[in-house]
Amino acid sequence: MDKKKSAFNADVVIGVFGILLSVWWIVMALGFPGSTAKDGTPGPAVFPIGTAAFLIVLSVLMILAGLKNKTTYFNFRQMDRDNKIALALSVVCFILFLILWNYVHYIAASFVMSFGLGVLYRMKPVKAALLGAVFGAGTYFFFTKVLMVMLDIAR
Repeated sequence: MDKKKSAFNADVVIGVFGILLSVWWIVMALGFPGSTAKDGTPGPAVFPIGTAAFLIVLSVLMILAGLKNKTTYFNFRQMDRDNKIALALSVVCFILFLILWNYVHYIAASFVMSFGLGVLYRMKPVKAALLGAVFGAGTYFFFTKVLMVMLDIAR
């Protein structure tokens, strides 16, 4: 773990990325129907806007902590080759999930991502498949039934 002094550290970069992602979520959510439905349940814009607002607060706190500490914990240039490949393949799994979700059900796309990450990080295939199934179904039912967020829209 590299702990050299730097004013531009991973906490600041991740915090800025969190704010940018949150602003994008809010802009996208503003296109959703109103904040509440006629029966009093929250509308589709409430969850992403609330999550984005919470993420902005956390990101600002992370940036402030990063500026105060001025410590670099993550140095991509000093990572060994295997970790760089694992990081790149993790991003590929997430991008594959986003692409698949446009064509198949959320559970299937989520299964592929979770299974891929499990195998990538050396889980046995049976355990990775179990992780994928539980994660996909669990997050689907939590979001659709508890939070009332529609995840099953495939184009």
